[in-house]
Amino acid sequence: MGKTQYVDPHIVDVDGVRGLKRISFTDRKFNESWIQNLLFDNPSLLPTMDIEPAFSPCYSVARELPTGAGSIDLLFVSPLGYITIVETKLIRNPEARREVVAQTLDYAKELSQWKYDDLIEAIRKIRVSPLNKDYDPLLEIFKGKTEDEDLDPIQFQRSVSQCLRHGRFLLLIIGDKISEDVEGLVKYLQNFAHLQFTMGLIE
Repeated sequence: MGKTQYVDPHIVDVDGVRGLKRISFTDRKFNESWIQNLLFDNPSLLPTMDIEPAFSPCYSVARELPTGAGSIDLLFVSPLGYITIVETKLIRNPEARREVVAQTLDYAKELSQWKYDDLIEAIRKIRVSPLNKDYDPLLEIFKGKTEDEDLDPIQFQRSVSQCLRHGRFLLLIIGDKISEDVEGLVKYLQNFAHLQFTMGLIE
């Protein structure tokens, strides 16, 4: 059964731990694209270790990954083959309420119908990849980046395939403010034992 966890935002640097300062919801300098770029370039900002350690560390896979349910804002994967789906919404966006939960669930439902090759093909469409048909852009992400040089490609592909088949995803909704009705809806969804995902709300 899925679960929800709430994490207080903070920054750790040489001066210690500093809480993040909230900016005005009307400040247009920080939009959804800015958040997406920040997270895609710095996946370690995602508190996956605090929510579901198997999904950590995160490696950036794709932005605006096309699916039959729309484009996923951000997609990440861990060396264990666990997939994280991130949807970003600002409070000034009218979809920052219940719709964002339904939208994220639609992505999970869509991906659960995919096979490994379907995911690879979708990634190839939005990334510059060699014409070699055996080229795997998902495995390529880890080259020279993981501490474990013995990453087993077959086991990794099998793990990703199992996560896709069972809908075993970490779904993260990230925004400048999480409305109460979204929190209530997520808590309601956790009552269904057949749901295989974990959902996190990050404000």
